[in-house]
Amino acid sequence: MPSRHAGSAEDEALSLINFFRDGLSTRQPIEGTVARGFLKEDTEFFTGKKAGKVSANPPAVPSQAPAGPQPSGATAAPALQGPAAYPDDVEVFPIAVTKEVVTRGKERYEIFCSACHGLTGNGDGMIVRRGFRRAASFNDDRLRQAPVGHFFDAITNGWGSMPSYAAQIPTEDRWAITAYIRALQLSQQTEQKRSGAGTSGRCAGDKRRASVTRGPYNAPPNVNRVQQRALIVGAVFTVIFVVGFFLNRDQFFYSYLFAFSFWAGISIGALALLMLQHLTGGGWGLVIRRVLEAATRTLPLVLILFVPIVLGAHRIYKWTDAHTVAEHPVLTEKSKYLNLPFFTARAAIYFAIWLALALFPEPLVALAGPHC
Repeated sequence: MPSRHAGSAEDEALSLINFFRDGLSTRQPIEGTVARGFLKEDTEFFTGKKAGKVSANPPAVPSQAPAGPQPSGATAAPALQGPAAYPDDVEVFPIAVTKEVVTRGKERYEIFCSACHGLTGNGDGMIVRRGFRRAASFNDDRLRQAPVGHFFDAITNGWGSMPSYAAQIPTEDRWAITAYIRALQLSQQTEQKRSGAGTSGRCAGDKRRASVTRGPYNAPPNVNRVQQRALIVGAVFTVIFVVGFFLNRDQFFYSYLFAFSFWAGISIGALALLMLQHLTGGGWGLVIRRVLEAATRTLPLVLILFVPIVLGAHRIYKWTDAHTVAEHPVLTEKSKYLNLPFFTARAAIYFAIWLALALFPEPLVALAGPHC
């Protein structure tokens, strides 16, 4: 097959030659050839298995199992505990575990592992909170006692519904991640002892988040300066607002509707995010929760600002004019829904629901229940 670039270096490399019997100019490596840097004589370092052993867990394939706690293997957890459950895996790191190695492992863990296993290794990563099946918790006694080779083997070959990460994570980084997992296990074990026996890491984390977000909140002093400047800007634009009303009232109400939709969308959107955060219990909303709550507190003002839309509806919506409705069959069919009294009643119901959720969120939080 001729090359797209005749006469190029690629064309010469792939061209047909008569020197070899098969006519191929590009030769296959001789059987048994090992590329430079890929000899991998150190079995324990490259496989996590003891010399003479091979991985008993084949690379994982996509799992269609329903949501729920992920088993540590393709089947149920082994009855044996500790190294006896994984007799082929090495129990000692084949590298020197230094501060630099653990730091590197932390970086790689947060990139590749935290989405499922969580930042503390409790199996409550972000995608788990979004409905994916729960990952294994490194803080279970079974995995605390597992040899280090087991974690390396799981990263290399996959385990259960977890795919292989050998293509994304180099061998050295796999051992660094394993070292960091050991550090996580030690830190979480100490934390659980402090918080009391029988409290899971996830429950303890939820309680810490709750203690941070409860109670009154006072804004920093510099917020007052920003508020004063905002009031001055608002006063200036109020004057422009009144002038525009007298110059062109039709255009005034069109512009007013556009601006109202924009600012009301911020308050209502903040309410939706706040409801989602309370219902899921995700830690992602901890930083922005106060901002969302402040945005929802403007809904009473949004309700007041909705009044001009009702008063000027005859300038905004054609379906408020009886003659226009009579001339258009489509508007006539929709008149039972598109009429000013029903429009106002619907808006009143919507605002009542939004205000109740924004000003009295406790029933919503109670409905969500504990996330442990």
